[in-house]
Amino acid sequence: MKLLMIISVIFLTFLQSSSFSAKKKIGEGQDKDTQIKEDIADMMDLWILKDRMMDNLEGVSIASDNVLEFRYWKARGESKVQKKYGDQLKCNAFKWLFFGRTRFAKGIEEVFKKYPQFKGARYIWFDKDIERKYDSEKGTITKNEKIISYIEIYMSKEKALKNDWAKAQTEMKSIDDCVFNGIGYATSYKFNEKSFN
Repeated sequence: MKLLMIISVIFLTFLQSSSFSAKKKIGEGQDKDTQIKEDIADMMDLWILKDRMMDNLEGVSIASDNVLEFRYWKARGESKVQKKYGDQLKCNAFKWLFFGRTRFAKGIEEVFKKYPQFKGARYIWFDKDIERKYDSEKGTITKNEKIISYIEIYMSKEKALKNDWAKAQTEMKSIDDCVFNGIGYATSYKFNEKSFN
């Protein structure tokens, strides 16, 4: 029994340690854009993995049109065969862009209030189709990756600051209503329906 308690304490300590924390520390040598992107990532709480565990395409970037881009890698999995799972992915994408991923997140409205220089935010969910070929003569494996963006939601700053987000949270509680109402709160959206059929 004592051994189980000791293991539990060690595990909880590990979870609470900074080595497991998803939040990045802003270093002194970083440029202003890096600091802003890291602050926005913290405000939205979209990624729960440390940087070194994330795909290099994931994260916050600032597009040339002064729009924030959030890129998130999520395997489509069962969405190809189960409509309900595909609806859950779409619902999560809307909710995470509007409100952030966790209950501690600030949401897109607060991001625009703090950083009014950005004119919008684009949230892109992508997956990778990975094909591996083995060359028996050379003894090598070649890996080809095809990036598939299957959810893209755009929110303009103007609409984000006008929307009634308390009402939106109420209207988006069930999966059945979430996607339908989420479309109304977003500025625009695009689903790659081939990924959901």
